[in-house]
Amino acid sequence: MKKIFSFIILAACLAAFTACSDDSISNPYAVEKAIKVVKANVLFPVTASTGSVTVEAANGITKVVNTADWIEYSVDGNTITVSVTENTKFTGRNSRLSIYSGSDSTYVVVQQEGIDFIMGAGSEITTNDDAQKLAYYMHSNMPFEITGTDDWFTAVLDGDSIRIDLTANETGKFRHGTLKYKVGPIDGEILVTQKDFDKDVLGDYKICYVSSSKWVYTTGTLERTDAGGFQMRLTASSHAKRGVILPVKLSEASLTTEISNCVEVQGTYTKDDVDYSLIAYTMYQKGTSTYRSKNESYAIIGKFNENEDGTFTWDFDLTDATKTASSGTFYGLRIAYTTGGYEGNVGSYLTFVNMYWEKE
Repeated sequence: MKKIFSFIILAACLAAFTACSDDSISNPYAVEKAIKVVKANVLFPVTASTGSVTVEAANGITKVVNTADWIEYSVDGNTITVSVTENTKFTGRNSRLSIYSGSDSTYVVVQQEGIDFIMGAGSEITTNDDAQKLAYYMHSNMPFEITGTDDWFTAVLDGDSIRIDLTANETGKFRHGTLKYKVGPIDGEILVTQKDFDKDVLGDYKICYVSSSKWVYTTGTLERTDAGGFQMRLTASSHAKRGVILPVKLSEASLTTEISNCVEVQGTYTKDDVDYSLIAYTMYQKGTSTYRSKNESYAIIGKFNENEDGTFTWDFDLTDATKTASSGTFYGLRIAYTTGGYEGNVGSYLTFVNMYWEKE
């Protein structure tokens, strides 16, 4: 028992001796630098700005090194004034500023944020023809200015929103304008459009076609049916008297209209006191010859165009499937009178050669 107790006392003494010895040894790598940063203000916003760096340096500041062309600096005693130009990019930037005192040095990292810009309206605003009061979120870390609007809408900056007031569109056509703005060095635009399918696309049209080697037209109204479909109702006096109405398949989403071959047309044609019904044929051409067909899968398709002069047209052609099946090209649309369907064809009531529709 005495031996064990003596061993414990000996181990404790050795531990105490080791601890005392460690406290008396200095760190050979702990070297006091001749220069150190005591204050730095070099985190800059996107705009041109000025900050500073203050150091403690026993031998003063002997040299400053930086290669970034967007940074300028000057030394006054132990203070370096740092200036940055405006950052015209969306990305931030940084550069190392090295400061020397004799052979010793330290450094700071100069940082500047990039353009931070959010336009909630995007690049295009589309709304209906009603008078509107719209508001969109906008955030920018640079000065923002509205530089241009059209005569039918106004725009103002209201806190973190752009407020746009539009008058009612009563032109009967789509209306386009441009909201122009400037954010820092950047010029931006927002296309503003007012349009309404029922008010602008539907309505009165010229049905244009070639007759006797010259362009002529009759008139019609593109409208909804009571059943929810669409039709072209011919409105010139003789056609209106006969009640000529051409059914069409119209897509509001893609703005295309299709007229099927051998489709029944409303109205009657009277000849020699006999009333005939009407039918529409898709006409196609091969060489110098024109053809009609009883193939009810044939059709012509009209694509809606908003032209540079502000007019609207539906430009017709054979559907791709009809072109392939018939090996022909578009000739026109024929309305014929018949005793019943394709087989009962009696004669041509009207042929719209190279037909297109133009909004009046």
